[in-house]
Amino acid sequence: MRHVLILDDSLDFSRSLGLLLYARGFVSTPIHQAVEVLTLAERLRPEVIILDIATPALNGYETCQALRAEAWGHSMLLIAHSPLADPPQRRRALLSGFDFVYAKADDPVPLAIMIVEALSRS
Repeated sequence: MRHVLILDDSLDFSRSLGLLLYARGFVSTPIHQAVEVLTLAERLRPEVIILDIATPALNGYETCQALRAEAWGHSMLLIAHSPLADPPQRRRALLSGFDFVYAKADDPVPLAIMIVEALSRS
C-alpha cells in the first residue's frame, strides 16, 4: 500500500480524504502539528505529503523545504493545501519545493483524484 501524510487542522477533512485514498489503495496518517511531519516522514517514507501552509510553529513552506533537503524527500509528491491559494501564494509554494498547490475546500474528492492521477503518471 502507498502511504500519505496529511497535515491539516480539520480532523474531518483529514479523515474524509484518508477514507477516499484508502479506497484507492493508500494508507493515510493524519497529523495536526507540523513538527511531527519531519519525524513521521523520515520513519514512514510516504509517497505523498499534504501540508497545510498556515500551521503554527513551522509553516508549510519551511516544512516543505526541510523535507526536500533530505535525500529521501526529493522524490515524494508534496502538495500545499491552503484556503487562499492566490497567485503569490502559489508562486511561493512552488518555489519552496511543492509539486502542487490545492485550494482548501470542504470536499476532499478533487484532491484525492489529483493525487491518484499524479502518481499514476510517475
